[in-house]
Amino acid sequence: MAQGYQYRQGADVYSSDGQKIGDIADVGSNYLHVSTGFLGLGGDLYIPFSAVSRVEDDKVYLNVSKDRVTSMGWTEKPAERVEAGAAPTYVGTMPAATERGPMVVPLPERLSGFDVYSSDNKEIGKIYDQGPNYAHVRTGLFGLGGELYIPLAAFDHCTADRCYLKIPADQIHTMGWNRMPSEQAAAAYRAPAAPVAAQPMAAGAPPTHEAEEVRRIPLRDEELEVRKHREKVGEVIISKKVVEEQRSLDVPVTREEVSIERRMVNEPAQGEIPKAGEQEVLRVPIYQDVIEVERRPHVHEELVVSPEDVTTQQHITQTVHREVPEVETTGEARKFVHEETAPPEEKKEQRRQAR
Repeated sequence: MAQGYQYRQGADVYSSDGQKIGDIADVGSNYLHVSTGFLGLGGDLYIPFSAVSRVEDDKVYLNVSKDRVTSMGWTEKPAERVEAGAAPTYVGTMPAATERGPMVVPLPERLSGFDVYSSDNKEIGKIYDQGPNYAHVRTGLFGLGGELYIPLAAFDHCTADRCYLKIPADQIHTMGWNRMPSEQAAAAYRAPAAPVAAQPMAAGAPPTHEAEEVRRIPLRDEELEVRKHREKVGEVIISKKVVEEQRSLDVPVTREEVSIERRMVNEPAQGEIPKAGEQEVLRVPIYQDVIEVERRPHVHEELVVSPEDVTTQQHITQTVHREVPEVETTGEARKFVHEETAPPEEKKEQRRQAR
């Protein structure tokens, strides 16, 4: 498979002579929407894929010089319609410089959340869910305009956040996508058939059943979708304070005491006796233990703080809306109406009780 490069919103666009033109603001089905000037204030250009020569290092290079860009008429948005069965040119990607031919980007594996646009660049809705071979699309403001079940084969290509169909917006209502397709029928995409000229009806002839149209009216209801998020509801504040207390210790202390004793001695003395008034002083040092108290920090216990999740059941009651049919008739029409308006659940319960 040939290697290709996908256009990225915000990528720089350069001319063939290396001058910056602007940044990619969006990617259409066959053009690049480029904002020019400082902060995109210089105007918009709609550059066709055919004007791109190569993509290198996430930079897009054109095949025209900067002085020719203003004369190319790219200020008008080009048509994006792609006829059914026609091969698009460059669809969201650009081949390598040594390659030739168009390249089609395969659809992403998950389409939920993508915006859906027709081939003429009109917004259809947003993909809400995805089946094995179709995309469930909600249309209108906030998805209130109805639901479509579009086969995956009807999608042409996708960009960063958009997916484009192969048909214009005015043909979507003719495709029958308002009903969920069977898994076999959804896999095959059929282009809308050419309109058949109406045959004139003979005067006075009653309408046939084939000419009548069976209309289907969907009945909608609201479902409760519960989301959970974590938020702070309080906090446990743990602090430490210093208290004073008296603590006593018994410490052994040693000291010296001097005993003075007079003894009778009979032996010659050395030296001369001092004269009267002169004193001979003897100094004897006395020692004892002196207590010094030093305080050192010491860890005597610890607090282990560990939050844990506790799951409980919370009962939620919410009012939802559901559409129910109301049938009214006028004149003699009541005789010809076979009405079954009971919900399928009630009919099932009635059949169970009848047994």
